[in-house]
Amino acid sequence: MTPAARERARVRTPLLLASACAWAILLAGPGHSALLHGAHGAHPAHHAQPGPPAAPGDAPWAALALGWAIMLVAMMLPVLGAPVRHVQSRSLWSRRGRAVAAFLAGYGAVWMAAGVVLMAAALALRASPQPRLAAGLAATLVVAWQASPWKQGCFNRLHGHPALPAFGVRADLGAAAFGVAHGFWCVGSCWGLMLLPMLSASGHLAIMALVSLWVWAEQLERAAAAGWALRVPLKAGRIILAQARLRSLRARGASQGLLRNQR
Repeated sequence: MTPAARERARVRTPLLLASACAWAILLAGPGHSALLHGAHGAHPAHHAQPGPPAAPGDAPWAALALGWAIMLVAMMLPVLGAPVRHVQSRSLWSRRGRAVAAFLAGYGAVWMAAGVVLMAAALALRASPQPRLAAGLAATLVVAWQASPWKQGCFNRLHGHPALPAFGVRADLGAAAFGVAHGFWCVGSCWGLMLLPMLSASGHLAIMALVSLWVWAEQLERAAAAGWALRVPLKAGRIILAQARLRSLRARGASQGLLRNQR
């Protein structure tokens, strides 16, 4: 393994472990129920009965916020490897931990604020006279946004990694500001995808998993000219196939070498 690959693994491993822990919490139920029952009704009983949910003022907003935070950790941490490596590489060794913490705090603050809007939208859709029709129209809007030049513009900005101050309070503020900026463009790129699990009356975790894979695959794509186009992230599939073929060739070579040695 090359030094660059080791560095990528050193950053990627804790992010993936934290994401896996969040997925385990979602699978266990509390965070998942708090978020999605809130989106489809303030109490599980409302989830099983037709009709609008409780008013937003009656919804368990603390539980919704906790559920949204767990959802963000599960779905978004795996795609933060590149910006976290940038923060680390531009920070003094003694300040790397606090710089990454400042970046994640800024990034998370933007997504938590966006969560208020998205959860309010989900509640409003649920409270409409035709919730299925409203959800379908919202899903159509999400697809249109995915194909829009504004979505591509936001995605392109995610590839920008600015210079960061190295010393004092300016270093902390610079890392936090980078987190806020990266979070802003990430919300612009992914808000529709993050709304999709809350639009469905069932299969929330499956939709979350599919969205997570889509977001991860998108991050592997290069920046492109902003225009109307429904872009499918295929690079991830090509990488997986190439890695599988390489491992197959290595295994075949090892097997042939073993046979020659036995002869």
